[in-house]
Amino acid sequence: MDHLVNFQKLEISEQIIQLRKIKNLIIGNKNRKELLIKQNAVPILIEIIKTSKQSNIFLEITTIFGSLANSASNEIINHLVQNGVPQEIAMIMKEDKNENVIESCLRALRNIYESTQIFEEEIFSEKDDGNLLDYIISLLESKSEKIQEFSSDIIRIYWRNKNCYENENENENENENENQNENQIQIEIQNENENQIQIENENENQNQNRIQNAIQKLVAILTNQQNNSNRTIEKTLSALSVISSCSKNLKRIGEESLSKILQISFDFLSEPHPQLNLVSANLLTSFLKSKAIKDEYLRKDIEGRLLLSILTLLEIQDKKMRFEIPLVLSAFAKNSVHIQKLISESEILSKLLSMFSEFDLKKETMDLFDIQCLRNLLSICVVLTQYIDDIRHKFIQSNFIEKIAEIIEIKDEKVKLLGLELTRNLTRSINHFFNQFTKSSLLEILIKIWEQKDSANFQIQSILCICFCNLCLNSQNAKKTLIEHKMIEQFVQLFDSMDFEVRANSLFAIRNLFYKLKLDSTLGSYKGKIQDIIDLKKIVSLLEDSNEEIKILALQTLRNMIKGPKEVKEILDQYQSVLVLIETELSSFIEMIQIKNNENDQIEIQMEKDDEKPEKKIQGKIQKILDIIYLISSFSVHPEAKLLLMKSKIVHFLIQLHNFPNFFIQKAVFWSLINFTWHEGSETQFKECIKFVKDFSLEEKLESYIKGCENPEVKILAQRTLKNIQEKKN
Repeated sequence: MDHLVNFQKLEISEQIIQLRKIKNLIIGNKNRKELLIKQNAVPILIEIIKTSKQSNIFLEITTIFGSLANSASNEIINHLVQNGVPQEIAMIMKEDKNENVIESCLRALRNIYESTQIFEEEIFSEKDDGNLLDYIISLLESKSEKIQEFSSDIIRIYWRNKNCYENENENENENENENQNENQIQIEIQNENENQIQIENENENQNQNRIQNAIQKLVAILTNQQNNSNRTIEKTLSALSVISSCSKNLKRIGEESLSKILQISFDFLSEPHPQLNLVSANLLTSFLKSKAIKDEYLRKDIEGRLLLSILTLLEIQDKKMRFEIPLVLSAFAKNSVHIQKLISESEILSKLLSMFSEFDLKKETMDLFDIQCLRNLLSICVVLTQYIDDIRHKFIQSNFIEKIAEIIEIKDEKVKLLGLELTRNLTRSINHFFNQFTKSSLLEILIKIWEQKDSANFQIQSILCICFCNLCLNSQNAKKTLIEHKMIEQFVQLFDSMDFEVRANSLFAIRNLFYKLKLDSTLGSYKGKIQDIIDLKKIVSLLEDSNEEIKILALQTLRNMIKGPKEVKEILDQYQSVLVLIETELSSFIEMIQIKNNENDQIEIQMEKDDEKPEKKIQGKIQKILDIIYLISSFSVHPEAKLLLMKSKIVHFLIQLHNFPNFFIQKAVFWSLINFTWHEGSETQFKECIKFVKDFSLEEKLESYIKGCENPEVKILAQRTLKNIQEKKN
């Protein structure tokens, strides 16, 4: 700070000497950078910029700003941004055309924006004195490689942030469009929207021209590659890759530019230069993901070239670069089962798995470099294991379960989260590898993580619930362990969570825990009573939840909780609202499909004139109706429930649905009718059931249905129902 005392009184040459001393003191020295910030030097330096007209002064100060921002903490970056450093640098660039000053300004801007998600849009907005972004794009034509390099970097960062924003907006707009009720749009709002559309169209045209201009100049640099260093080529390819990662941008690229970029990418993909191979692979991945390339033959050609290049890159000695490959693969394979299968069928998967051996997972603390490498590797593993069973099987067969148990205990939040996501994916294959999971320490470690403060994180809570849900599906030991750790009570507490995924997944876990749960002496003090494990009213209350998915999960959970007449009696005695809800839902569904019995006694789905998509509405209801019918099935096997079911219209509705044109609905209906017509209970009750179904001509309906039924599985169920009725008659 002493170097800036009475600065304005010094001669120009002395001012430059003092600024260079500051620059040399802070380069590579984190503590001195922080000290300079604390001494409030930044506002003083900005004041010097405003009063000076000297290029050498601008050069030294912008170099200081660039050094402060280089690999800086968020606090330093925020301090620079809040004090208006980016705006001052922009003003210098517009006023001073000295090549060295421009280079220093670009480096400083690049360092500021590379280090943060903050991106000052106002710097790049239209102003009277011209547009800075357009100016930076024009600098791509500079004869200075450094200026080209830094300009490419800023363009990459600008569109990286812009693409993220546009992609989020695009998703929001899609959701809004789905839920929009056009009848409620007022004329005034329409007029406002029309004006807004005009502005948006102007901005869109301006942005399109800007993108085309940037692409043309970036392609020109690559076309004249013999005059450029590999570093400049790499930065240029990276900028193109980021611009191309937004599908909207790719639509703006002309056929000629697209063809040139593809050829350039192919050339650099085969160069004996791993870093250029890597950025070329990124660029080609952007093209494939955006669907800009329609020609199927060309797409397959690119896929083949990419996989071959990636396989080669996984062999290089440079560990830093080798562990960047998984990020390219993640972008390449994300949401594409086709690409994931290609990776699985190649040697790439085995190479990825072997890369885990490069880490000491039992080490108490891993260095930051290894942590970043592990994050990258886990990212592609999460992508690959999301959908395909065969890939999950290969992971598990490579003794990966114990490895993942070690990974999720590593003290890095991102590694832990990715490890848990991978665990969630792998547990989906528990039925194929039951012994490997049950013999591992995975469940105990997951419970341990749950009990740590990290479990307050919504994302971790949600993932852990799914892991528990999968692990306890067919394992009595896992169910017992969760009950002993009082996990059910903790799942129930999450019903009130502000996060929907957490609410739903906690209910998933409870649903699976009660599936085929054996209430025996192994559960200790619970003595075979569901009521001792969970309060039934907590589940019943969710049947009135505003969210349909939560209602469905509650129905499924309730069905799994019914182990015998005790539960049925308690539910129907204390919560008769359950039957009211069931009756209302069935009635509503039947009204929706408008049953019409024709000569063949078949149900027809009639289209209402004012409903454009009736099938979509019906399909949306089917899962819920299915779970309702299975819940009825669980009730109807017990004598205590039969009388209540007969007093309601529920069985009548079931009979109406017996030939609904959906295999799963028919199957559920017949299981309910089989249970309802099964001889159990008193003789009086038995006779009432017979009379009840006879009043609805169920026997005749079944005989007619069986004659025309083509599905053997459903036909057997219908025959069993008919047999129950006929045995009772006799």
